[in-house]
Amino acid sequence: MKRQQHVAHRRTLDQVPFAVASIYGVFAALWLLLSDHAVESVFTGREQIIRVSMFKGWLFVAVTTLLLYLLLRRQVRRIDTAHRKEITMLQERQQSLELLQAIADHSDDAIYAKDTQGRYVLFNGAASRYVGRPPADVLGHDDRDLFPAGQALKLMAIGERIVAGERIETSEECLDTVLGKRTFLATKGPLRDGEGTICGMFGISRDISERKRAADELAEREEMFRSLTSNIPGAVYRCALRPPWRATMMSDGVLPLTGHAARDFLREENPLLWKDLVCAEDLPSVLREVDAAISDDRPFSTIYRIHHAGGEVRWVLDHARPVRGPSGTALHFDGVIFDITDRKQAEDELRERNADLERFNRVTIGRELTLIDMKKRINALSMELGRAPPYPLSFERDDPA
Repeated sequence: MKRQQHVAHRRTLDQVPFAVASIYGVFAALWLLLSDHAVESVFTGREQIIRVSMFKGWLFVAVTTLLLYLLLRRQVRRIDTAHRKEITMLQERQQSLELLQAIADHSDDAIYAKDTQGRYVLFNGAASRYVGRPPADVLGHDDRDLFPAGQALKLMAIGERIVAGERIETSEECLDTVLGKRTFLATKGPLRDGEGTICGMFGISRDISERKRAADELAEREEMFRSLTSNIPGAVYRCALRPPWRATMMSDGVLPLTGHAARDFLREENPLLWKDLVCAEDLPSVLREVDAAISDDRPFSTIYRIHHAGGEVRWVLDHARPVRGPSGTALHFDGVIFDITDRKQAEDELRERNADLERFNRVTIGRELTLIDMKKRINALSMELGRAPPYPLSFERDDPA
């Protein structure tokens, strides 16, 4: 739009001399033609015609002078108005450039602009900190004077692609700077002049090195956490404090424990709730244990049964603790659940075996006591008959009782 207005303005200025000359020529030709015919038709004497012609000439000079004055004054006013507008536009552009420079100089982001040859025409203070050179020393140079060869060629290729494609791009760039290796989130786009023609490119680069490092560390910790939880023979979880104990985190170890995948507990709509897995007979004791842990601000460990997706009942050991926020309010439970079904079955079998052994021991001891009593009687009868006792029972004499 501005380019079209500028072209129209130039065209108007080029037409001004031609318009003035054309109007003057037409007026002069008509004046000479019509005035001569009028004089000859009115006056017949030679002296009269000469005086009238002289008067007509002076009148022509006066009229054409006045006409030229009016035309020139009109065109001068137009030129003056256009000149004032152009000066105003230049002042506004200068103010815009000064405002842009002030914004750029007070920005923590690196702000810069290049011409179509890749040379810097704008380089703010934030950008200069990364190259270790003042902006004045950077202007007129390209990336080859600021960065290693490989990085410089890559940056210049991005600029050429943006100028050719006439589009804005945002990408991450890893560059070697005087502050060390830094990662930038760079937004770049074509730069246009007042007529709309692409004259280079602009760029705004934000240093995201710390954020990138924090993100990498977080990803590393998450990977370590996943590795640890995957090696735990149980389900690591985070859930709400109150029933139905909706989970906000669940490890993959829950699949062999319950027969349900972790995503079933974490989906947004209609998630699987842990309360629905607890056997109804065990639920009251679990509720009491959980409430006591919250009120006493202590961990809890409880054993109960759950329904497996395969239809069987599993025994589990649930160990968790309430986690509190900075204000002291309990936020959620963090815990781990182990499958102890095999241990419970082994304990039950051991308990039954111990009971059987105890019953066997009681039967065996009873028989031994009966035999000892019979031997005592036989020894007593033998002694009454004057015979030696056939059964030695000397261990009874050693009995302190």
